[in-house]
Amino acid sequence: MLTVLFSYHINRIKRHFEKNRFAKLATVFLFLLLFAGVGFGIYSFLKEIFRFTLHDSLLTSALTLYVYEMFLLFIGYLVFFSSLISGTYLLFKSSRDNRWIMASPHYDIVPEYSYLRTILTSLWPFFIIGLPVLLAMKTSFPTIGFFSVFVAGLAILLFVAFVAGLALASVMLLAKIYNFFAKGKIKFGILIGLIAIFFVFSLWVSWQHITDFSVRDYFQVADIEQEVGTGVIKETFQVLPSHLPALSVWMSQYGETANSFIWLLATAFIATISGGLFLIFSRWHLELWQKLQEGNYVASSSGHSRNKPAKFPRFFKSPLGAVFEKEVLVNARTMKNVLWFGFFAVLFFLQTGLNNFVAKEALKFGGRLDITPEFLQVIQFATAMFFVAAFVLRFAFPSFSTERKTAWILASSPLNLKSLFKAKWLFYTVSFSVVGTVGAFINLSIIDLPISGEIFFFGLAILAIVFLTTLGLSLGAIFPNFETDDAESLSTSAPGLGFIFVSLGYGAFGARVLFDLLNGSVMPFWIFVSMSFVAVVAMMYFAPRRLNKIEFSKTL
Repeated sequence: MLTVLFSYHINRIKRHFEKNRFAKLATVFLFLLLFAGVGFGIYSFLKEIFRFTLHDSLLTSALTLYVYEMFLLFIGYLVFFSSLISGTYLLFKSSRDNRWIMASPHYDIVPEYSYLRTILTSLWPFFIIGLPVLLAMKTSFPTIGFFSVFVAGLAILLFVAFVAGLALASVMLLAKIYNFFAKGKIKFGILIGLIAIFFVFSLWVSWQHITDFSVRDYFQVADIEQEVGTGVIKETFQVLPSHLPALSVWMSQYGETANSFIWLLATAFIATISGGLFLIFSRWHLELWQKLQEGNYVASSSGHSRNKPAKFPRFFKSPLGAVFEKEVLVNARTMKNVLWFGFFAVLFFLQTGLNNFVAKEALKFGGRLDITPEFLQVIQFATAMFFVAAFVLRFAFPSFSTERKTAWILASSPLNLKSLFKAKWLFYTVSFSVVGTVGAFINLSIIDLPISGEIFFFGLAILAIVFLTTLGLSLGAIFPNFETDDAESLSTSAPGLGFIFVSLGYGAFGARVLFDLLNGSVMPFWIFVSMSFVAVVAMMYFAPRRLNKIEFSKTL
């Protein structure tokens, strides 16, 4: 049965490439090129770190172990959250892919299929982060054999399987506990909320544990022994599951294949335990799945309902305001959107916390962060633009394509599509401006800037956020895709990849302009502002008119 299910998805992928094959293959190539670029950046960064550590045996031993621990912990977070999202929807969300399976005698295959598919879809951090780590280790330490690298890579893959199994087991256990306390009246939205709270709590606990470790207390001691130095790091990370594959990779660095293989077996053991726990908990799947499909409506015997229909719009009485409020409600009621928004926000503020952690450690060393405030501002600007672009790509860009199921409502309403575009633009611009400026403000709190410097920084940041939001929304309006309403698939289309490349170039250009401005060069700043303003006005003029020419109503 598993073979049939995976063959079904392989055939569906083949059918996807039957139409517009060249354009879709070009999109896949650009997507792989983007992944390769990110991986190459990580590889270059780690290679420089490893090259720096070669001058000191203590750094070679301890700092590389610290790097492996942190990178594998980050991989674990990415896999855990993505597995929570994809696993929850694969297990419990009713769709045309699993309704017929749950109605068949082979309903018990759904948990196994969800487990294997979650592992496969969670391998992307390995290829983007894990593989560059192994390549950087191999090129920096030529004495390492290929078999040692293979063992280390297998340990990372088993760690991914462990995290995916742990995420699915957690989902099943939370659903069972929720079902017990709710006495069978469970709702999918509340289950998603419990899963999100569980993830944030686990993130907070591990973060508090890591920040107790002081880099200064370890690295500033000149006469520390190598065993003592690595022992401090091992003691700090030993309670985290990422410690086992990190030790396997670290042992491979020294060519200790036997010890690396031992830690590989330990990683395989915990992966087996997590997978076994999920399979044990999967006995509850049918009962929980049925209750989540039933709903909670109970007919009242007392006569008339006391619930009065809510007025819409509640706050904005104009047609433009109604669409604005509609965007708020649609995004808030779509649990998958809420989870992805939370995921990006957690990553954004995790990076913010990491910046403050680095600042605290630098001050312990006696360093002064105001020596190079220009460089720090540029880094914060580039980081903010990266996360804003991720928000725009996931939410604003697919917003018109995802309207295909409600296109008949929009086409039959007295609302002009230009007003629809303006309402969406207003909603996403305000939302992303708030997220971007709050994160940037927290990041800039580690340095002491004058008021004028903060005004220039936030002015440039808000302008860039408006440009990126307008660009993503305009591309989505000019090139809508009504073949699917899946936001993840739409984000990896040709226009989506085009937005990625343009936004990366624009963010780099803006960071360079900010650096020149902070060093006294004003002309690039005015060029950047003028180009951004003209581009925003042009997109606001042409995109709504292009939207009116599209057969927007012929999507059903």
